[in-house]
Amino acid sequence: MSFAVSLSSDTLSVDPGSTQPLSISVTNRGAEKDNFELQVEGLDPAWTTVPVESIVIEPGETQVHKALIRPPRDSESAAGSYPFVVLVRSLNSGDSQSVEAVLEVSAFHQISMNAEPKRVVMGGLKPTAGFDISVINLGNTEHELQLFASEPENEVGFSIEQEKIRVGPGQQRNITVTASTRRSALLANGKLYGAAFSARSTLNPTVAAYAQAQIELRPVMTLAPFFTVIGILALGVAWFATIPKPPKIELFKPDQTEVKVGEQVILNYQVSDASTITLFVNNELYKTTSEGAGNITFSPNDPGKYTLRLEAKRNEKLVTRAITLNVAPPDEIPKPEILGFKVSQSSLLEGEPLTVNFSVNSATTKVEIRPIGLFPGLDQSSATFKPNWMGSADVVIIATNSAGEEVTRSIRVTVKPLLPEIASASLSSAKATGPDAKITVRWTLKNCSRAEMEFDGAVVPIDANSGSRELIVNKSGTVIIRGWDSKGKPVTKSLPIEWQPAAPEDPASPGGATPVTPPSGTGQSTDTPTNT
Repeated sequence: MSFAVSLSSDTLSVDPGSTQPLSISVTNRGAEKDNFELQVEGLDPAWTTVPVESIVIEPGETQVHKALIRPPRDSESAAGSYPFVVLVRSLNSGDSQSVEAVLEVSAFHQISMNAEPKRVVMGGLKPTAGFDISVINLGNTEHELQLFASEPENEVGFSIEQEKIRVGPGQQRNITVTASTRRSALLANGKLYGAAFSARSTLNPTVAAYAQAQIELRPVMTLAPFFTVIGILALGVAWFATIPKPPKIELFKPDQTEVKVGEQVILNYQVSDASTITLFVNNELYKTTSEGAGNITFSPNDPGKYTLRLEAKRNEKLVTRAITLNVAPPDEIPKPEILGFKVSQSSLLEGEPLTVNFSVNSATTKVEIRPIGLFPGLDQSSATFKPNWMGSADVVIIATNSAGEEVTRSIRVTVKPLLPEIASASLSSAKATGPDAKITVRWTLKNCSRAEMEFDGAVVPIDANSGSRELIVNKSGTVIIRGWDSKGKPVTKSLPIEWQPAAPEDPASPGGATPVTPPSGTGQSTDTPTNT
């Protein structure tokens, strides 16, 4: 059996969160009804939906079914191009065909920003206060963000730890912003100011996020009666007597200081009198917890020197302790090797199967056969398929190891088209004698979709596979058999017939008489088809 597969488009564009239909057209070119299985490979299975897993198609019929592609609208659906393959397999014969396409996932932007604490007090003996600004990229593209901080009345100045940051999809960055008073007063009333923080993309200014907080600016001393001052001093003494103890880091130690990329390091810690405990890796937030004792697991991805800093915080009190971790490169990964590679035949006809035999070493984690786009398992040693090209092409095997290193080998394979052929054509006799002589023509054709026979100017259609036909001959001539394939390519064969009238009788013989020769012409004939 044979069939054809095509797509409505080989390139699809989709916005994350929306659905893009893909029309799959399957044509049954065989002579029998067939059952086909539809699959979409190369994309996350959660992205694709094929409503009909298998379809039944009558001979010569074409059916179109749609696959729905819907990447979720989250940061894991990174913008870019995703090549994939639509695979159609005949459940009757096991033959399969695939069509390649590319999914273009569009970019979307969403930045979130938060400021902690929401309100700080400064002024007098405390001229500065700090804000922890967290920026989260909820989109699917990386952004370089410019950070801004302002106060409408220009009474407070701001110092940003890092004015430009790069935030990848799904990544969170924490930045410290320090606020300081531009002037201070010894005696005055307190005042409340609004602080505005913003982050804006340097490449796409329309992508921005905002956060707000409040700053209470207090003087050194307020205007109040003496007894109020005395009361405040008394309350201050009482508060000072009951003030909580500052946080303390009693233990912060790794189980090892020399590791390789991919290995785990267990960081044991013990902290007292802290409400928030935060671990920073090279000044980037790694984990935050409120448990006073325990361990944190860290696995480095790149070689080099890492600075691990533990911060313990309670209200405005903050203590830190840092350690250095040396990370060595990972052990070298063996290179992939193709130990054997050959094909069953380097030249074949259209529709014939081709078998590729191969063997790879144990370092190989993936095998691909092109241009058909097959990914055989590592436990396989051969793969059989029908070439989807005409002419000469390289059959390439690609072996890849876990580090992404590749090695390739190729063999040139030529696929020749099927041509119409007259396998056999014969006459029961090449000579005919007498009026209404009968001669039978027999024929066998290959790869023909239609055929005809011509004799004495009369053309009649005949079976395109094989058959026989009886002719009534009254004159010499040539039988011509013609055949055409589905693409209109012709093939012809001629069979000459020699005719002569019956021999005259001797007039001297008893009862003899000279026969009269009838007029010449083409008699009737019958056509007897034979199924192949």
